[in-house]
Amino acid sequence: MKSTELHVGRELAVPAEVLVTETFASGLLSEGVLPTVEDAHRRLLALDAVVIPRRAAAVGYLIGGHLIEEHLFAGHWKGLDLSAFDLLAPNKLGLHLDRVPHAILSDDFEIFGFDLKGRQFPPERRRQTVRATGTGRCVGVAQWIRLEMDEVSVYENRPSSSAGSNGWMHVVYRFARAIEVSPGDSLVLVFSHNRANIAVGLGDAAVSRAEA
Repeated sequence: MKSTELHVGRELAVPAEVLVTETFASGLLSEGVLPTVEDAHRRLLALDAVVIPRRAAAVGYLIGGHLIEEHLFAGHWKGLDLSAFDLLAPNKLGLHLDRVPHAILSDDFEIFGFDLKGRQFPPERRRQTVRATGTGRCVGVAQWIRLEMDEVSVYENRPSSSAGSNGWMHVVYRFARAIEVSPGDSLVLVFSHNRANIAVGLGDAAVSRAEA
């Protein structure tokens, strides 16, 4: 049964000393992990209970490349300008990036991280500056998940051509337009979550060019 249907004194004789959860979606939050863990701390767990994984994070890098751009933007086809259809495109797309050649245009960076020993996870919005490390047309941010099981064991499904199969896809957060970047350029990104979904976009002053 769902943990939200359990009760101490009924299904559980005493508060649990260990919580093991895999309530994680490809975008990290959309299977309800935050309210589920909050409920477990409030009703089901001992105060010093161990939580596995102890921390969960959405991690990403700037992404580009011809094939990814074709996935995300309508562009031109046989002389027709179809770019107006980009207004109808979703802001994010699930892909198995292990199987799609693409350009990595920055170092890895954390989008959001959550200490699952915590008892409250309010919505959040913040800005972060990310520096480009490659040259190309940046179309958005690729995101995967990282799970810190304990002090030493970490699982993450970072895109890799040698990765084995797993149940999680990767997520590409699409910019409204592709942006030419070069090493040293700085992009201002806006990260937000409403406890159920993560959003990633460009700030108003999107790009600061590196000095020549």
